[in-house]
Amino acid sequence: MKIDYFESKEGLTKLLTDYKNVFDMIDDFGQQLIKGILSTPEDYKTCLDKMTGAYVSLEPLYTMAESKKLNEELQAYVSIKRELETKGEKVVSASIEKESSLAVADFRRVRAILEGYVEACSKAIGTCQTQLKRIEFELKNRNDNVNH
Repeated sequence: MKIDYFESKEGLTKLLTDYKNVFDMIDDFGQQLIKGILSTPEDYKTCLDKMTGAYVSLEPLYTMAESKKLNEELQAYVSIKRELETKGEKVVSASIEKESSLAVADFRRVRAILEGYVEACSKAIGTCQTQLKRIEFELKNRNDNVNH
C-alpha cells in the first residue's frame, strides 16, 4: 500500500488516478448487476473474484484515509485553537470545528470515494455468493428431480 498517497493533495489526486481502472471495473460490474447481465455461475465467479480483489486492494486505503482525515482534522483543530489562545482571542469550539473540518475537505472527499467503492465491493461479493448458492441449489434440485 502506498502511504505517500496521503501526504499531500497531489498524492490524493494520484491515488484517484492510479485506482481509476479499479473504480471503473466496480462501476461496470455494478451496471451488469443492475441490468441482470450476470446469469451463469462463471459470470458470478468472475464478479466475485474481481470484487474480492478490489475490496482487498481498496479497504486498506480506505482505512488509511479515515485515519489520516481524523488525525489531520484534530491537528488543525489544536493548531487553530492554540493560535487563537496565543492572540488572546475568544475560543469558540463550533467555529474551530468548522474551520478544522474545512482543512481536511480533500481527505474527506477521498475517504468518501474509497468508502463508497469498498461498500459496493462488499455488497457485490455478498450478492455473488448468494446467487452462486442459489444456482447451485437449483442445479442440484433439477438433477435430483431428473434422477427420480
